[in-house]
Formats: sequence, structure tokens, C-alpha cells
Amino acid sequence: MKKKLCILLIIAALCLLAACGAPELDDVATTVIDEEDCSFTLPADWQSVEPVSANGVCSFRNAAGDLTLEVVRELGAMEYYSLDELGDMVAEDMAADLFAAEPEREQRSEKYKYSCLMQGTDAEGNALACRVDLYMPYPSAHYYLIYLATPEAYAANKKIADGILDGLP
Repeated sequence: MKKKLCILLIIAALCLLAACGAPELDDVATTVIDEEDCSFTLPADWQSVEPVSANGVCSFRNAAGDLTLEVVRELGAMEYYSLDELGDMVAEDMAADLFAAEPEREQRSEKYKYSCLMQGTDAEGNALACRVDLYMPYPSAHYYLIYLATPEAYAANKKIADGILDGLP
């Protein structure tokens, strides 16, 4: 009896976890930038602002219109900079272009992935969040994922951004 109850509780817990964290299959769409290295899943109600071009550039906007994701593929790049150096340079450029003052930063990097979240205010005093993700599966291929949003929109969509970066090989 205890064994059956334990199994039922485990099944119920797994069902609850699945229902809380994962979107329904009908609610997602897979975007392929490069079949070998870069594909990810977005909610189906996100709009393609700029479809994937021949050079691997595309843009998406969430349904509310308060978050934009820009994806840029750079092939044939040489390994002049390390992952962290390149990520820091892109983050510095974005910070200089977008924020009125030095933004707060959170960074992480691992073998092929770099991420930097910056939050602050723009020149008009509006709160802004910018996340720069860099994926470098090999030295001659770089994928940049840049999110621009209000801090609230970023917080609401953080799991999606984390899922994209964590889901890349």
C-alpha cells in the first residue's frame, strides 16, 4: 500500500512540475538559424520582425511588444579574442550605446557560452534591460543573441532567454 501511494505521489509531483515549467507543444515554434549549430524554441505568439536572412540575422518581438530579440550569426571569424574578451567588448558597446550611465551587470560564462545582463536607464530616463549572449561553438562561428526590454518584460521572459542559451549545444 505504501509503495503504491509513494508511486502515485511521485507521478503527481512530476505532472505538477511539468505543468508549471514547460509550455504546451502548440504554444512554441522552433527557429533555425543554422541547422548544425543554432536552433531554439520561442513561444508561438512571438512575431518575426526580420526573418532569418542568408547571413543569419533575424529579429523577434514578444506578443506584448516590450521585448525584442536580435540574433546575429558571424561565420568565418578568426579567434582574435577569447569568448570572455569578445563578450565583454560587445557588452561594453551596447552599454555605451543604450545607457545614460554605467548599468548594473550580471555576467556568466562557460565553455562556449557567455551572458551579460545589464540594467539601468536610457538617456530619456526610461528603465531598460539589455542581455548580450554569445555562443561560440568553434572559433570561426559566433552567434550573438541580444535582448532589449523593460526590466519587467525581461524578468517575465528570463526563462525563455535562459532556455535558449542553455539549449545550445
